[in-house]
Amino acid sequence: MTRTSIFVLVTTFGLMLLNGCGTLYTVPYTQEETGLSITKITDDNTPVIAGVYSYTFGGNVIPSKLRLLSVSPKGDYLTFISRINNQYVACIRKTESSNNQITQRTFRPTISLSWGNDGKIYFGDDSHYAYRQICSVNGLSGSLMKQHTNGCVDQNPILSKDGKKLFFERVINGNSSIWCYELSNSSLTHCCDGACPYPIDKSGTKILCSRKTGATYAIWIIDYEKGEEIMLVSNDKQNFVTPSLSPDGKWILFTANTYSSISKKDQLDIYCIKTDGSNLTRLTSHPAHDQSPVWSSDGKQIYFISERMSSKKQYGIWRMNFVL
Repeated sequence: MTRTSIFVLVTTFGLMLLNGCGTLYTVPYTQEETGLSITKITDDNTPVIAGVYSYTFGGNVIPSKLRLLSVSPKGDYLTFISRINNQYVACIRKTESSNNQITQRTFRPTISLSWGNDGKIYFGDDSHYAYRQICSVNGLSGSLMKQHTNGCVDQNPILSKDGKKLFFERVINGNSSIWCYELSNSSLTHCCDGACPYPIDKSGTKILCSRKTGATYAIWIIDYEKGEEIMLVSNDKQNFVTPSLSPDGKWILFTANTYSSISKKDQLDIYCIKTDGSNLTRLTSHPAHDQSPVWSSDGKQIYFISERMSSKKQYGIWRMNFVL
């Protein structure tokens, strides 16, 4: 029996266990994912917090719209949310490391995060019951925290490429809109409706976002200064969230729900599409939930959060090659 045949047999048996006997996630990747070099880079002693998904009345999954994983500007560290002393906080670890050592970087309950090109981790502070504020802390050392917004429910902060504007999502009565905070003068500007902002040009006037379009969330490209809006991908049975642009500016990553013929229900998978709206591609197909994808600094790999190979549905950080 060839090595490929053995893998197919083991994969098929593992997925049969998933569907028939209730044993979950017995293989690290599916046959369709062969060649992506999918590897888990955290161990079971490192709690990794994933987004909470919900179901529609039709049974479709709505993935979490929170950004929970980010890569440092040089690509040598990851930041993610972990559980320490019964509190959700931002932690960092080296992307290429064999010892799984992590370092705590926020000391308040943290709801979402991103690593700016100024070396700071921007995060949503979830300390207060009635509101969330956007704060920042140095990515690698020190404990000095700066607060940028207050009094509203703010989350998903992300810095523009020129380091002058801080974009974030503001939630009012359940509706999300995207705002811009000028770091030089602390002024606030309402940009557009939407969630999960991701600035794609240098100054941040053009942004990716996820926006409710009909009954589901679609990916949009919006130039809020020109008033131009382009819907990039949508589907009346799928929700597309947390878009991010590849370092070369050609591809967009995001999370979406997919109906699985194995588990007979929706699962979360990683997708990508070209910036011109072509080549929509599903990258992952494992029955476990895969979410929160981010690019490596060179665009050759993708980091994501998944519950693969965990009977307790414990999430970890995984890595795969980007080969398109």
